[in-house]
Amino acid sequence: MAVSIKRVLVGCSSIIAMGLALLVAVLLWMGWKGRAARHRAEHLCAGFSAGADAEPFARRANELGLQTMPAMPRNDDPRGDVTVQMAYDAIMLARWSCTVEVAGGRVLTAKVDFVD
Repeated sequence: MAVSIKRVLVGCSSIIAMGLALLVAVLLWMGWKGRAARHRAEHLCAGFSAGADAEPFARRANELGLQTMPAMPRNDDPRGDVTVQMAYDAIMLARWSCTVEVAGGRVLTAKVDFVD
């Protein structure tokens, strides 16, 4: 039962081709997921300009499929009435987030951040 070298090479090349196709598919999926995360974070922050009501932030973030973090007080605020709310979406170690600073139920600032 001799196996020809040509048959082995054809078998190896088909395995390599399938591996490369899988790698390309995973990379395309990660790129699409990253762009979708950015779009959702930007869309959420666009709806919360300075002076807007901050109450629907968590509800809108959940509607867009973003993860939310509990509101945290800002440590560097001397009065202690400014809180920070954040919603994010991540793919592996890359995270797009919308962060809003809130005082008195109103948005002070809203910004989109990227953390890798």
